[in-house]
Amino acid sequence: MKYIIELTDIKRLETERNATEFRFSFNILNKKYYNKPEHKTKTKCVRIKVGISDTLKTMWIRKGENNDEKVNIPIVLYEYAFRHLSQKLEEGTLLRFVKKGLPVVFERIDER
Repeated sequence: MKYIIELTDIKRLETERNATEFRFSFNILNKKYYNKPEHKTKTKCVRIKVGISDTLKTMWIRKGENNDEKVNIPIVLYEYAFRHLSQKLEEGTLLRFVKKGLPVVFERIDER
């Protein structure tokens, strides 16, 4: 990957629906600008909101309890957000969002 991705903030969001939602803020920098004069101006901030329904969350937690494995929902949602971000960077579609002034990418995990 030719980008440096840095997690800068995690916030649990209030929601009206039966779900758990977090917002993860990342700084993205093309590696060619690392420690260069353009470092600060070329760094882009992206926020990704990831949620999971309470039903699916309960199923994951129960499955983990049966296997004596604790499911850490914020870590799972972070991994989901990071993989989504990485995939969009590889596709070249994410930075088009940022350049158009749309810094928030919304994703949600639901039952399927």
